[in-house]
Amino acid sequence: MASIDSTPILFSIPTPHLHSSNFWLPESPLFDPTTGLVHFPDIPSRLIYTFNPSSPSPATSICTPDYIGAIFLSQHPDVFLCAAQFGIATVNKTTGDLNYVAYYYPPGKRERMRANDAAVDCKGRIWVGVMTSFGLGPPQEEGAIMVFDPKTMGLKVVKEPVAVPNGIVFSGDNGWCYIADTRKGIIYRYSFDAEKGELGEEEEWVKIQEEKHGKGAPDGMAVDKEDNLWVAMFNGCRVLRLHGETGEVMGRVEIQGSRQVACPRFAGRSLVITTGALVHMDAKLREECEFAGDVFVVPDVGVEGREIYQARLG
Repeated sequence: MASIDSTPILFSIPTPHLHSSNFWLPESPLFDPTTGLVHFPDIPSRLIYTFNPSSPSPATSICTPDYIGAIFLSQHPDVFLCAAQFGIATVNKTTGDLNYVAYYYPPGKRERMRANDAAVDCKGRIWVGVMTSFGLGPPQEEGAIMVFDPKTMGLKVVKEPVAVPNGIVFSGDNGWCYIADTRKGIIYRYSFDAEKGELGEEEEWVKIQEEKHGKGAPDGMAVDKEDNLWVAMFNGCRVLRLHGETGEVMGRVEIQGSRQVACPRFAGRSLVITTGALVHMDAKLREECEFAGDVFVVPDVGVEGREIYQARLG
């Protein structure tokens, strides 16, 4: 078994593109190819930021009333669709106003849960990981992977229970779905029926091992046009590039000055990487990591990301 030290370093990023002591958990960057802009929610801060990955200009932001786990392009130019704290919602791009269209859980459990990472498939369905919300102690095995179907406007549970669901992505041919369970350190793979929106049998595709993958656990993921996966290693200071069929490590992106690497996303041939500053999980994080919570950009990784789909309603 090859060790992480023998794996090629594809890029080493010394400084962030966006730096702020106000960042806590930037997540799930969204690239809009029509504008060239990237949008991302900072979940605990209830903010959605917008910036240009090709420009040094500062980010702008809007405030939302609830936590947002991930945002998506929609058919409506004035709103994003999003995986919000309590359910699937629209969010106004200018005002931040939220309008829920479906809830994950009924009242009672609803108040203790929140959205984490999420994705859109080729039919406009939203796949979302739901987990224990902030301020309630360590995440419990009470979360789920759910799918929102725009035809029925309803949510269906496809996997439960799970504590920290992450990194939901689909292969370029829409034949496979990959989901990371951060707490277990496992990336699962499922055959995917895009027409029906159904997952096949669960396969333990990659089990993270420190000698082979380095420190940390799998978090957010992205897929490139060669069908390889780019996997953020939370508490591991890196993003791994894994072969989309074998799961073998092809290379790594080293993030200097930030440990809680949360999510990579493609913006054309650029790779946008968000990181966390969750000091309740790591009391020395801000002291030891100068760029904790910051957003990094690799200008050109040599390959484009896979197609970005619009989320749909009705």
